[in-house]
Amino acid sequence: MALSAQAAGRASCHISHTKSIAGRRGTLDEMMREIVPGAVERYAKKNPNIMVAEEADNESYVNDGEGGFRLCEDIREVMEYGDARAARLSRKITKDKKNKRGEMVGGTVTTTTFLVHLPRTMCVEQPDFYPAINPRTGKRRIDPETGEPASRSRWVARDRDEADEYFSAVLEYLGANVVPGGMDGILGISLQYSENTPHMHVLADTFGDDPKHPGSLRQDWSRAYSEHRDVRDEDGRRVPGWEKIRDLHVGLREHLIAKGFDIERESSERSTESLAKAEYVASMQALETAEETLARVAKLEPEARAEAERLVKAARQRSSEIISDAQTESADILDEAERDAQTVRSSAREAGRQEGRAEGQAEARRLQQAARERLAEADATYAEAMTARSIPSEQARHLASLGAKTLASAISKRVDERTREEVERTRASVERTFAKNSEVLIGRAREVERSYGNKLVSKRVQVSQAQKSLEDDGMEF
Repeated sequence: MALSAQAAGRASCHISHTKSIAGRRGTLDEMMREIVPGAVERYAKKNPNIMVAEEADNESYVNDGEGGFRLCEDIREVMEYGDARAARLSRKITKDKKNKRGEMVGGTVTTTTFLVHLPRTMCVEQPDFYPAINPRTGKRRIDPETGEPASRSRWVARDRDEADEYFSAVLEYLGANVVPGGMDGILGISLQYSENTPHMHVLADTFGDDPKHPGSLRQDWSRAYSEHRDVRDEDGRRVPGWEKIRDLHVGLREHLIAKGFDIERESSERSTESLAKAEYVASMQALETAEETLARVAKLEPEARAEAERLVKAARQRSSEIISDAQTESADILDEAERDAQTVRSSAREAGRQEGRAEGQAEARRLQQAARERLAEADATYAEAMTARSIPSEQARHLASLGAKTLASAISKRVDERTREEVERTRASVERTFAKNSEVLIGRAREVERSYGNKLVSKRVQVSQAQKSLEDDGMEF
């Protein structure tokens, strides 16, 4: 049975958020390394995917402040543009503070980073280009089928102009539909053609125009990417963050299809989930492995092809295991982890906190576990509240009457005789009202139940968002 090639490409985009404006420098140092003296050599030592001779093909741009972009010559240009926008905020940027549990929360999310890959259908494969290295041992992996040293492919743009048009179309969509400040909110971009897959980095802030203060900006991260009281659907319900990401994903595909790009209409199963950067790279590596396996199967002899197809099908059924294996086995995970580590080191040196990194990482892991435990508790409480029986009507009347008596008794102990008589008459009047209008009383009891249930739902969402904010807040759409 012949295996057909993939008919349409996948539009993938990874998004992450950070709070530190100063930390942007570390991100720019990596994404615009071709214009940073010595950076190419530094990152090439840690990232074997980088082809140093092709770094000159990469291009970095800074917002020109007039609705477009110009070639960037120094990352300070991007930092200065971003600082100028931050200076226009109508409210100051806040830093994380410790809550009652000792957790650092509440700081302003200032920065969003997008990572956009060129679809494989717009690339040409260069098989066996990179050696496949086991990140645990540092040694080259052995292909279990052939017993020979394993390799992995590199994907280069089929047509550079076509690739530039694709990235421009994605940038156009992000500026018009995703970034709160529109194109003005995109601080800088970098087109990377020197690694294993062509991709685009986009660095943006989270600030939008402030309608209450013309000429000023406001903090719009939650309006754009999370849940906010001002963003509601046609039924008046607050739109949760996962729905916003889902809609953005759908909109991106429709935009690219309208532009004439051959893109799959359906989203992946993970399109509305939050992905840490390492997991995102692992899933991409798992996809590479599956596609390369299919390509090898197409060349096998007929008697061996059926067995290979069975193995591929079994691997797909165990997709969670494939991703887990990819996280520990793929060389790309090591590459991305090293890049993240370099970014953290750069930011830490700038802030003077390099010696406390280990302690900070341990604290972050503790906070992540605490958030997971709170989420589990909130889920259990929420499920119990949603399945609990309503209070019986007779019990509601009894509790209301008892409450009136208790309140009257407490007041009577602290007032004079005349006032006590007035309190007693009021209590008797209230009980008569309960007896005559029992349905109103019961309706109020039901409203209290619903209000309590809504508070539980709200608490559950808050705990879930707190957990996400402690992790690498990455989302694929």
